[in-house]
Amino acid sequence: MSIALLSFSGTWNVTSNGLANDQETAKRQITRKKLMKEFCATHAYKTQLTKSDLEFIVVDDVHKIIYCTIPKVGTTTWKRILADLRGLGNDVRIHRWNLWRRFYEYTEEEKSQRLQTYFKFLFVREPLARLVSAFKDKFVGWDLAVSKRARASMVKAYRPQDFNPDDNRVNFSEFVQYFSQKMSKEISTGNNTNSSAIHAL
Repeated sequence: MSIALLSFSGTWNVTSNGLANDQETAKRQITRKKLMKEFCATHAYKTQLTKSDLEFIVVDDVHKIIYCTIPKVGTTTWKRILADLRGLGNDVRIHRWNLWRRFYEYTEEEKSQRLQTYFKFLFVREPLARLVSAFKDKFVGWDLAVSKRARASMVKAYRPQDFNPDDNRVNFSEFVQYFSQKMSKEISTGNNTNSSAIHAL
């Protein structure tokens, strides 16, 4: 079983003839998979996965694709591409929950069969770039509604005297401190799953 572990930096690096260098791409894949295996071997993680662990893995049975979605790593673009493959049209709300089949919906036998035969991929992104993007979009930008609870928690934790039941604004330093602390706690307890604080970005 193999998985494509791809890097997204906001732009695509290509050679002068428009094609990525296959050898360099293969080397990066090997390096990334080695790093991932080393991390998993030295950090605690769940051996029995729950529904919440698998809810961000979407499945396209028609095209035999499994996509592990990670917010702020091109998820909107790739969901749009998958929606286009299904002929859903440009006006579809691609983040609508019931638009996609989730990996947890299958039996253990069905999961195993798909893992062995489907094309599986995910994208990763330079962590600081992802943090900045999340902060700009979700904490000071156009999508503030999704961060209301997190912003309230940050203000309560770092500036309780400034807490406002209706709205709270945070700075980037508070944002980084909050998620760094939550991630450290999740990793130390083995609760670093897809539904964790980092995935909520």
